[in-house]
Amino acid sequence: MTLLLCIVLSGLAFIDVVRSSSCSDSLNKIPYQIRLKETETGLQFNISLNSSDSWSLEVKQINGRTLQTRKKDYVRTFFNLTANNETNVLSFNVVKELDLEGFLKYIQIQISSIQLNFKCGVYDEREIAVLVGAVNEFAPYFKDRPYTYAMTEDKTNGTTIFTVPDHVVDKDVLRNGGFNYYIEQYKVQPSVDGRDYFQIKFSSSGLVTLKNSIDFDDLYRRGKPTYFMLNLTAEDTTNLRSWTTLNVSIIDVDDQKPMFSMCVPPCQKAQYRTNTQVGYRGVLVIKPMEVFAKDPDTFNNSIVYTLEPVPYQYASAFSIDSRTGEITQNLNVLDAGVLIIKATEDSAKQLFDDATLLVTLGNGTSVTPPPVGKSVNDDTGNLKLVIIILAVVSLLIIIVIIIVFVVYHKKVAKAVRPADDGKEGSADISHSQNWQAMNSGSKTELLASDMLNPALMATPDGRGNTLLPLTKDSATGTGKKRSRRRNRNKEPEIFDGTREYEGKLDMEFFTDANTKSKIKQSTRSRDTKTDPKYWITIPNDDE
Repeated sequence: MTLLLCIVLSGLAFIDVVRSSSCSDSLNKIPYQIRLKETETGLQFNISLNSSDSWSLEVKQINGRTLQTRKKDYVRTFFNLTANNETNVLSFNVVKELDLEGFLKYIQIQISSIQLNFKCGVYDEREIAVLVGAVNEFAPYFKDRPYTYAMTEDKTNGTTIFTVPDHVVDKDVLRNGGFNYYIEQYKVQPSVDGRDYFQIKFSSSGLVTLKNSIDFDDLYRRGKPTYFMLNLTAEDTTNLRSWTTLNVSIIDVDDQKPMFSMCVPPCQKAQYRTNTQVGYRGVLVIKPMEVFAKDPDTFNNSIVYTLEPVPYQYASAFSIDSRTGEITQNLNVLDAGVLIIKATEDSAKQLFDDATLLVTLGNGTSVTPPPVGKSVNDDTGNLKLVIIILAVVSLLIIIVIIIVFVVYHKKVAKAVRPADDGKEGSADISHSQNWQAMNSGSKTELLASDMLNPALMATPDGRGNTLLPLTKDSATGTGKKRSRRRNRNKEPEIFDGTREYEGKLDMEFFTDANTKSKIKQSTRSRDTKTDPKYWITIPNDDE
């Protein structure tokens, strides 16, 4: 009995050895590694087998990690191991694409390798690795497309307005390299193609930047659309592409100061004029047109008018309507001048411009308005300089008048005034010493006192202290006045001072103006060079 049991056991062991030898031969035919693209399916290998062998397949690990049974069972559905006992062929097939995007979606794993275990019989088994390669299946994808963007017109060149990579995705789990981005022609409506104003300077960056500045007001005035269309393109390394559009609308901003209606470019400063009267009251008539300013921005703001004070002017005599710009005269205006009209936008920025109003009076007087752009400080400085110059000139004039007056007064005070009856040739003798000599009656004293010295006796008609020659009538004092017409051709008798007359000197002749006769010199005498060493003796008419 014991012998029989040993024989049975030995037979079973022999059978196992035979089977083990058969599985080993089959397992050795299975490759250790299989490389697959995620899109590949179908038969991977066929091996011969013993019809009595039993085979099984299980998923051991994914990416080198042991997973939950549920996830391993899901991966197992992608493979099929078939043993055909009729043909004694063992076949291994991939029945479904190893879609990496699908694995990521259902088991949240980005698969790169799968460990499979082939088992033959009870003891023999072999593990192999299935390496899954990514395939660029999908083109770049714009999420939430199309796009719109609103930008203000004051953006500067080079400003980034849109970042394309933030809006592009790729459904491929493992993509080879990055994307390139372009702005293609917008063929649907070429008039709004924005390639003239926008660009993607570096295709790999995908940054849409402003190439040329945009003026909303210019577009609006020319009747052009105030938006642009950009045809955005994303391309991967295998030249798979996708497209979408970006609508860029332009927003007007308050970037222009008010403009007076009479000042058309290239006008730099508006200049108005008006004429008024000193005592006029009421609204002024402004020329060449009424005061009016407008915000040139398309969606313009209202304008507020004010009068600016001018240092040399009388702005308080006028007022202006802050909304209409009408200017009213409220006080008397005594002189011409210039008013500064300021137009300010009723906005947060309060941009402004100003104009000049030249005010003239009824007689046509006026002043020249200050140069455009000249500051108030310049006007004040010039006014002070003019006042200083006028003050200095006035002071010099006053000093000259005083000097002339003093000099003239001194000359008048020193001048000798004859005390006669109005006829020329008489003179007053005022020196005290000479009067004493005259009262003594002595010829010697008279000569010593210089009263009768011809060289020192001044006459109105003489030159210096030289005595003019005397005619006979003037020397004696007895001649009668003759007309110049009768004596025109008659040479007068001239006494040169050498003759001497007898008689006694009467002092009343010199002191009594009512009794004396004047000595008249002939105006026709040519010889005025009398020798001063000679004496002149004049007799008294009373003897």
